[in-house]
Amino acid sequence: MTHSFRPAKRNKVQLLIGTAGATGSGKTFSLLLLAQGLAYPEAANADDLNRIIEAEGKSRICFIDTERGRALHYAPPPNEKPDPWRTNGAWFAFDHANLEAPYTPSAYQSMIEAADDAGYAVIVVDSFSHEWVGEGGILEMQEVEFERLGRRDAVKMTSWIKPKMAHKKLVGRLTALHAHLLVGLRAEEKVRMVPDPEKPGKTKIIAAADLPPAERWSPVCEKAFPFELTLSFVLSPTAPGVPVPVKLQDQHRAFVPLDQPLSIETGRRLAEWAAGAKAGAEPVAKTTPPKVTPEQYVETYVAGLADVHSVDELTDYQAAATNALGKLRKDYPDLHRRCVEANGQRYAELTTETTETEEA
Repeated sequence: MTHSFRPAKRNKVQLLIGTAGATGSGKTFSLLLLAQGLAYPEAANADDLNRIIEAEGKSRICFIDTERGRALHYAPPPNEKPDPWRTNGAWFAFDHANLEAPYTPSAYQSMIEAADDAGYAVIVVDSFSHEWVGEGGILEMQEVEFERLGRRDAVKMTSWIKPKMAHKKLVGRLTALHAHLLVGLRAEEKVRMVPDPEKPGKTKIIAAADLPPAERWSPVCEKAFPFELTLSFVLSPTAPGVPVPVKLQDQHRAFVPLDQPLSIETGRRLAEWAAGAKAGAEPVAKTTPPKVTPEQYVETYVAGLADVHSVDELTDYQAAATNALGKLRKDYPDLHRRCVEANGQRYAELTTETTETEEA
């Protein structure tokens, strides 16, 4: 067998990027901003974008949606064209497909492979957490296997073999895609048990709210999955869209400012790097706490209301933003009014949807 070796060149490197966040963190909106920059790095405005789409006949972005069409809240309304740069709620251009239960690793793999074979430049999957906790996901697969083996302590570890192997097969396939892949993950607050210095031999609980952002939120997925990706971040409702790194290597730090929300420009710069461009800048130092302009906060807050799908979720969403909204009311009353109006509009939509469902 003859082997061939050649000088290594970075050209058309595939990126795997993950964002994890709770409701109100700007997870889906941030994924779409990154996708826009990655798929259309040459587009500087909506006119450029729409000329490209019309010339090519379809979008370069595919969105695989496990949330029953939630991504469609970010699509343009009828008779309107995509405009990701709109300041009053961006509209994105993407092709859409629903992924229904069972959310097995093979189901994700099949749909992602189909999108890759269709030639999309960027594939967005939201939410990838269903592969772990959803109906038919890994946890349910393990439970079924445990039941099949007799539900004995001696076989509990064995019951994880098939589910974990299915997950590893999926991850292996993701790393061989031609397209860039962006995945959204849900995140849960976590607490930490630490030794109590005042009570030797005892432990105490540190509440999630008292932990640093990087430790406060836990992505809902197989624990190693965020580190299988090229870049992965946690987003927080207290600073929507602002990335807290889970995995961010030195060669990518120059492209991802940590003191402002993820953006089209972030995606564009990552796309240029993946295509072979130099970094062109020193790594961006982490700033704590993240700084977001009032306008950026309101834009992300209003966009995030599209991810709220019940009155209870709306209440939680507003509660998470209590401090920020209070500051807006004091210092930026016009911006605060916009949030209040958006809250009222979303409440009216939710109650109308509930009434229509009950009548049906």
